[in-house]
Amino acid sequence: MKKKMLAVALCVCMGLSLFACDSKKKSSSEKETSAKTESTQTVYTEDDLVDDTASELNVLDYVELGNYKGIDLTKEVEAVTDEDVQSYMESDSIEMQSDDVTVEDGDVAVIDYVGTLDGVAFDGGTASDYSLTIGSGTFIDGFESGVIGMKKGEEKDLNLTFPETYGNTELAGKAVVFHVTVKGIKKTPQLNDEWIAANTSYASLAEYQAAVRAELEANAEKTAMTNLESTALDTLVNNSTIKKYFKSYVNEGETQYENYINQYASAYGVDLTSFLEAQGMTQAQYQEQKAQQGISYATAYMVVQAIAKSENLTSEDEVYKALLEEVANRYNMTGDLLVSTYGESLVNASVMSEYVMQWIVNNSNVTVQVTTGEEETTAEATEETAAQEETAAQDETAADQSEENDAEQ
Repeated sequence: MKKKMLAVALCVCMGLSLFACDSKKKSSSEKETSAKTESTQTVYTEDDLVDDTASELNVLDYVELGNYKGIDLTKEVEAVTDEDVQSYMESDSIEMQSDDVTVEDGDVAVIDYVGTLDGVAFDGGTASDYSLTIGSGTFIDGFESGVIGMKKGEEKDLNLTFPETYGNTELAGKAVVFHVTVKGIKKTPQLNDEWIAANTSYASLAEYQAAVRAELEANAEKTAMTNLESTALDTLVNNSTIKKYFKSYVNEGETQYENYINQYASAYGVDLTSFLEAQGMTQAQYQEQKAQQGISYATAYMVVQAIAKSENLTSEDEVYKALLEEVANRYNMTGDLLVSTYGESLVNASVMSEYVMQWIVNNSNVTVQVTTGEEETTAEATEETAAQEETAAQDETAADQSEENDAEQ
């Protein structure tokens, strides 16, 4: 549906977890590579791998962990300003309650659509609950203008033609029909009490402002925790040495990378070769980048597994089970459905990574800094670690407060 192929960052973190891209690492081979140059290098050889499928191996025999307890970390939380709140409200889109409202230029229309060619639905031409900003130029000519004037619940057929230069040759220049259903209309709010009370669930502008601030602050806290855990993982990987990589982990990382790239190519109606050419990447560079992702994935996950084994963190723990459901909820799935969809290996890698990262953070010296633009101020003293709680009774009150803060995060 989209008119242009967007440039994508080919160095991606595969799977559902926080595995870092191009994580620096220490290994027996000490190989480094870059897919940004024309020349390519061998990322790993068979001698760097160990077959972990033939028998159950002890990950601690292949990972030399650096220090991972009581490390110093900084959590940077971006302060939410009045300007942030105002800017958010001015660009916000609020769903209208009235069925008489029509779609206008600049609105967000929540739609279902089915595209057919000669009466048959074509790949990539169907979606549900799609939020389309009218005037964004996201879809082919005539689609967005055809939605203008429609009401909530209204259905309409749009007779359109794909451009001759469209990437998918099976659709290029072809006449198609899109059956569109408008399920909701969102508009930029008018920032006064009367409009807010009449069109939203808020009683006043002040109440809406407070809700926006709370949402922005919650998002800032989530972002800070994500960055903190990513930094912690990077630190642990950099401080550890991998003697040999588990072959199945390398394969998993490469498979996830390959699937990711192929999904992008398919979404834009081109094959892998055409997609790589559009990104300025040769087949050799693609294979190198895939191998690098496999090594990065294996490195991060082996470090995670080594810490989990050292601290007896398992998938039977209640914390792990709770995290599994939390991850599943992000994808509107149950834990069982998540596993059946993505595979047990990838889901376990994701959930165990979060479990270990939470454990690391809770056992680290975390300094919280609140940042506003270029200004930084230390918001609170270094939090006491869980290990310190056991040995320093005099700090019990401060440690309890630290645990409360972690629960809010």
